[in-house]
Amino acid sequence: MTHETVEIEVLKGNGKKKSKHFKKKRSEQQLQEEQQLQEEQQLQEEQQKEVQILKEELETKKIEVETKGAELQQLHEEKKRNENELQSLKEELEKKNKELERTRNTRSIFSLPLLEDKQAADAQMKKTNEDLKRQLKMKDESISQLMRELCDEKQKKEEAERELKQLMTKNTEIEKQLHDEKTKREEAEKEVENLKKEMQTKLQQKLHDETTKREEAEKEVENPKKEMEDKSSSASQSSTTEPLIVIEVDQQGKYIRLINTSQQDQQLGEWELQGQFNDTKPITYKFDRSFTLRSRNTVNMWVPNYGSNYPPSDLVWNDLKCWSNRDKLQFTLINHTGEIQHQLSL
Repeated sequence: MTHETVEIEVLKGNGKKKSKHFKKKRSEQQLQEEQQLQEEQQLQEEQQKEVQILKEELETKKIEVETKGAELQQLHEEKKRNENELQSLKEELEKKNKELERTRNTRSIFSLPLLEDKQAADAQMKKTNEDLKRQLKMKDESISQLMRELCDEKQKKEEAERELKQLMTKNTEIEKQLHDEKTKREEAEKEVENLKKEMQTKLQQKLHDETTKREEAEKEVENPKKEMEDKSSSASQSSTTEPLIVIEVDQQGKYIRLINTSQQDQQLGEWELQGQFNDTKPITYKFDRSFTLRSRNTVNMWVPNYGSNYPPSDLVWNDLKCWSNRDKLQFTLINHTGEIQHQLSL
């Protein structure tokens, strides 16, 4: 800077000779400037190519990120910001280029400031490129991480879909089983309903037959009171001797007991046991022709639905009903010839 100033002062004092020397110096400076400008242009083109390559890489990364969908939306936004920064840097480079162009056009004789600006611009561009490379490396790592996470999520989703498919298949099988069970249950209910109707019909018929038989039996056993009184009196007369068969009544109203008090077996074939509750019609039980009551043994005659654990020798009197202590009872045992063997009144 001082050397150029001295040469300018000498030029003003001595005329043409110094002026030619100045022009020679200036020509050498122009060559240097042109060479610097060429290098600068070459460097600028290389930088633009690098920027273009970086931009293309960013575009490629952008396409990859966009394919990831909503899960990579945040990364996409960050990349957009990087593109904006890159555009800003490009604009800044263009601005620097314009400034360099203006500097070249002015062809200033002061080459040192231009060199400093160029070095500063080179340093800034180098730093910018390094920053961009670091950012790209970080983005690559982020994308790789997101790809791994996306792959894991995809595997989990596939496993969940397989499990869901298995559950759906199992659910279908269960629904089919339930449908089959429902069909079987409906069929069973229909069978039960039919059996119920059939049983009701049979029961009604049986009740009708039993009612008819009972009415016929009541007609057969109805005798004049006088005849019954005669039989009662004869039974009372014979009561002076101890009866062979004794009648006992359960206090809880569940059964009638016959006791053979003799030393011999007693044939009760076609014997009858009559019972009367209060003032109702009497009921009659007729023993089977082969029935025998062993010596010193007993037989219980149960009300239906009671005495489930009684021995096989016991009997069930279907017409017999439960009674209480307030009821008036009378039981009469009549042999096959119509004679009263024992009578019990309570």
